[in-house]
Amino acid sequence: MAVNCVIGVARNVFHTSTLYGARICLPSCYISNKHREFSSTAWRGKKETVGFIGLGHMGAHMARNLIKSGYLLVVNDVMPAAVEELKKEGAEVAGTPAEVAARAKLIVTMLPSSPHVREVYSGNKGIFQYVFSR
Repeated sequence: MAVNCVIGVARNVFHTSTLYGARICLPSCYISNKHREFSSTAWRGKKETVGFIGLGHMGAHMARNLIKSGYLLVVNDVMPAAVEELKKEGAEVAGTPAEVAARAKLIVTMLPSSPHVREVYSGNKGIFQYVFSR
């Protein structure tokens, strides 16, 4: 089962249900006390830059809805055609997941399986490469 999550990169806060079978939440106070900051209703009004990785059947529709709601999207996918479709609709394109992390305040991943999740997060040019190098 793949992990799909939202990461608050700007504050170095990671919130996800599971990653490689382990719960990740750094620091834990953000989940218990400040979780509302990352809920959809809380960040809907801010219109911050959102990174979106994984533009397949589900991800493309979700990304389009974010664009329609006025968010600036930075997108990445292994399929160039999916990226080009969203570029035509106003999204910016990032070459790697690490570049998405560098350019976005929040990141949404919509990935099909665990190997894809590992590559996007901890691969050679993954999200963690940027986050942990800051």
